[in-house]
Amino acid sequence: RSYSVTGVQTCALPIWGEPTKYFEYCAAGLPVVMMSSEAKRQICARTGNGILVEEEDVEDISKAIVEFLINPVLAKSHGENGKRAFDERYSWEAVSPRLNNLYLQVLNSVDS
Repeated sequence: RSYSVTGVQTCALPIWGEPTKYFEYCAAGLPVVMMSSEAKRQICARTGNGILVEEEDVEDISKAIVEFLINPVLAKSHGENGKRAFDERYSWEAVSPRLNNLYLQVLNSVDS
């Protein structure tokens, strides 16, 4: 599930799996509040666009959302960080050359 409160996105994502919504919010330049896990901590540390909270900790989630609401400069900078990270690391333009090279390596190894 995800919720939007005046431009602040919350990602209620399971501990496992790829956080598709997270990447969508990065692409849109939105700051995120996301449930914590080791993988998500690593992603947020790289992108610098979100606040991690403990799952089902209503007070923790509320504090994170309020932090963005009362500090629009912080929300804007987190959103910009996410957009930049998405464009540089996760967009099709960033990923497709690596994927293409991988396909070429596989094809070349089959031909050998």
